[in-house]
Amino acid sequence: MFIPASARTETWQGQVIRVTDGDSLVVDRGDGRKIKVRVAEIDAPEHGQPFADVARRHAEQLVGKRMVQIHEKERDRYDRVVGWVKCDGLEDFGKEMVRVGLAWRHVRYGKNPELTRLEKEARQRRIGLWSEPNPTPPWVWKQAHPHPEWK
Repeated sequence: MFIPASARTETWQGQVIRVTDGDSLVVDRGDGRKIKVRVAEIDAPEHGQPFADVARRHAEQLVGKRMVQIHEKERDRYDRVVGWVKCDGLEDFGKEMVRVGLAWRHVRYGKNPELTRLEKEARQRRIGLWSEPNPTPPWVWKQAHPHPEWK
């Protein structure tokens, strides 16, 4: 798993109690805290975009109700934990979502060259959201579909 040397990380575990979408989870740390987690370096389709439901359902199959390890990178402006997610049998949840064509490598925050490679392969294979002729990245889609939470 690629974790930048400059990133201060805390690693913790908990059980996924809800998959919000293809790149966001709610994790119960087991101590009464329910933590919103944004998967680092990827961006999955937003609600209302093509493949949003497919990405959410696939994420549920991968990590729903499972114990996961979170390698915390930072907190975002919505006070969500941003981090890398793994569990038994799945080394990197974000990479898997990109590999199967259900998330983009985030152009601004995706620093891992393997994500670039996985996205390129998914595009070439025309799988998932890449089966569409010109899929709109979530960061572009949000500009055309403003939501109070995204400001």
